Parts: sequence; structure tokens; C-alpha cells
Amino acid sequence: MTSEGLADLEADYRKLISSICGIPSPPQVCFGQGGTEPQVVFVLGLPSGLHPLDAEGEEKFTQLRNAMQLELDDVYITTVIKTLALASRSPHPADVRRDRPWLNRQLRWLSPRVIVAFGSKVGAMLTSGEIQDCGAGQISSVDLEGVRSPTPVHITHEFSVLTRQGRDEAKAKEMWLHMQAVMKAISP
Repeated sequence: MTSEGLADLEADYRKLISSICGIPSPPQVCFGQGGTEPQVVFVLGLPSGLHPLDAEGEEKFTQLRNAMQLELDDVYITTVIKTLALASRSPHPADVRRDRPWLNRQLRWLSPRVIVAFGSKVGAMLTSGEIQDCGAGQISSVDLEGVRSPTPVHITHEFSVLTRQGRDEAKAKEMWLHMQAVMKAISP
């Protein structure tokens, strides 16, 4: 997938949101960032501004990526809910139904070897399309149209366990065990 293809997908999403919301200017959207042929796609529930993560989150993500020995082009980070106006509240099932097909198209075009879901609700949204909890540490899969076999989805804790705001040492250590499983899954 080329970066132009991702840009086209994002532009189509912006047009849809503009028409749904009835706003003439392009809506603020956080579609994702990273390599166009990543080994791993990391998925958060909601964006933190125009990027998937705020400044502290970006720093922690870089540390995590480096610890996993992944280059910038090896990863892509995105969100289930892509419209910033909706990021200030908990996702509603209608938000997931609206944005999930866009996430699926994005994942299909990126065609990663592994998907990491930050948070059990994100894992459930990815694997079932519903907002429900499934346990951190579980490995599920998602069928992406045009991809030969199911793509593994590694479900871990919410990303906030690594930041000052939600720091939890026990969950951070457990998350690292989950990331080691991801590293093993993508190793040749």
C-alpha cells in the first residue's frame, strides 16, 4: 500500500464525516501514522489530538518500539474512533459501527503480520465489532478481506499504563510479556 492510497482513504473518510456532521470544513481526524508496509499495527481506542498519542505517549511509544527492536517503517499506529470531536466522550456503539469499516480497510491495505490492541475493549471492537471487554493477554484474530489467512490480534492493557497519568508497574510488566509474544510472532 502506498502512502497515497492511505491518504485517499483518509480523504474519503473526511468527506463522509463532513456529510454526516453537516459541516462545510474538513473535520479534525486522526487517521494514523507510520510505515506503509508495517509488520505490526498498534490500535488505540480514541485519538489524543491530531495524532494517536499525546507528546508523553509518543515518547513512551518510541521507547516501546525501540525495546521491541522495530524501526519506524515496521510499525503503524492508529485508532478505532478517528474523529476528534468524538474523542472527548466514551465511544458509542454507533461510532464503532461507523468507523470499524474504515479501520478494516486501513488494516487490509497495511496488511500487517500482527495487530496489537491496546485495551480489552479495543480488542473486542477489533475482533467482534462490539464494545465489550475481553482479557488482556489474549490472542485472537481478524479476517481481513483480500488477506489469505487471519491476522493475529494480540490484546494487551490500555496504553495509559505506561504514562504518568495511568502508570501501573504490574500491568506495564505484563504488557512487556505481551509485546515479547508479538516479537516472537513476527520473528523470521
